[in-house]
Amino acid sequence: MPLVSMKMRRGRPKTLSDPYHDFTEDGIREILSTPDDRFEWHHYQSVLGPFLPAGTYDESVYFLPGAFDFILRHDDDALDLITALVWFASEYSDRLADDGLLDAVRHNLLACFQHWTAHFVVIHFDEEGCRKKGWGLKHFDYVYNIEAVCEGSCDLVRFETHRDLAESFFASLADFGDDPIKAAWFLECARSRGDVRFPPRHPSIQNLLANDHLLHGAAKLVLAKLVPDEKSPTYWTDTFEVLGL
Repeated sequence: MPLVSMKMRRGRPKTLSDPYHDFTEDGIREILSTPDDRFEWHHYQSVLGPFLPAGTYDESVYFLPGAFDFILRHDDDALDLITALVWFASEYSDRLADDGLLDAVRHNLLACFQHWTAHFVVIHFDEEGCRKKGWGLKHFDYVYNIEAVCEGSCDLVRFETHRDLAESFFASLADFGDDPIKAAWFLECARSRGDVRFPPRHPSIQNLLANDHLLHGAAKLVLAKLVPDEKSPTYWTDTFEVLGL
């Protein structure tokens, strides 16, 4: 699901008014003097928010297409940027609609989640790897992009305006059919309910992730198509144990 273009009515701002008085003059100057192709996640976070953005909607909306492009090109920075995108899209939903941008923004938010879940990659640390990290563990596994998926979906529910996108995203995982990647993500999101970063606590999503029929169906598909080629020797065993499968 590629991004859709956003036809902007406003050009790049020459000033940022710092409406919440949260930035220094040097900080504002540094943002404005940084070319678009040198923007990092923290620049986008500064202009888009959440909560204390450096500019008003009229000043900051110019940077929204670049932020979407950036987050899909930099998975390692997604966790730091997704809240800014969801907040801006939620806080200024009416303004985005007036500018003819809201449909594109909603599409692009969903495109982020589909991008993060297009592949299923388990990062495994054995006992030696854990020791080097300073962890007192025998092993540790995590699924690449799971934190961005959980954080972003929780933001959609927390800021409420686009909660339906979170619901439709998890429904799409639950509708895994014969797709083992979707099934794996469904199981991982269900497993993550006990983690520090977890899927939204909204009842409709929690009930879906706790659906015993769906969990067993996803496990059967994963056992047949993913587990035989999984490089981590521990991830699926641990996951099935946590889920009682």
